[in-house]
Amino acid sequence: MVTVLPHKDLVNLPKDFTLVINTSNPKNHIYSYEILDWMHNSGICLLLNRTAYNLKSMLDNIGFNTNKLYFIDAVSKSIDSKFNLDKTDYLHSYKNLNLILSSIERLSAIPGNRFIIIDSLNHLLMHHDKKTAMSFLDFLNKRLKLLNLNSIYLADFNKLNNEVKNKLSKMSDRIINL
Repeated sequence: MVTVLPHKDLVNLPKDFTLVINTSNPKNHIYSYEILDWMHNSGICLLLNRTAYNLKSMLDNIGFNTNKLYFIDAVSKSIDSKFNLDKTDYLHSYKNLNLILSSIERLSAIPGNRFIIIDSLNHLLMHHDKKTAMSFLDFLNKRLKLLNLNSIYLADFNKLNNEVKNKLSKMSDRIINL
């Protein structure tokens, strides 16, 4: 396995944290999941640009442990995928922000779920106007803190406007560039 995620950047994060991983290099995007080796609890992975089946297969193939992951798949139903995974909540659309929040809240109630990976934030935000996107980011960040979920946002900074980048910078404890 190739190590791309700079583990030194994970040292000294607060107990409750918000981490942003800039995945501007598409070749390294999958290696942002090395964070799973560092996390010792179960977690949730909100998928906005690929199916849960596809991601799980890729992670399994490169040796990442996916046994502690629950998935929120916002892609499979929209492309009429026939694959079905256990521990996966399938949404009809990632454009419906209320559906996403409901699913996060439902899965956060499962004992042991202590973090959420949001992959890829830029796909979610590009379907909403700037005002909605900024308000949703604020609300989501506050809601995740109330749910006691550490937040890990994967986002391609090349595809985000400057206001969103600034918002992510202000709300994060650390930004890692891959």
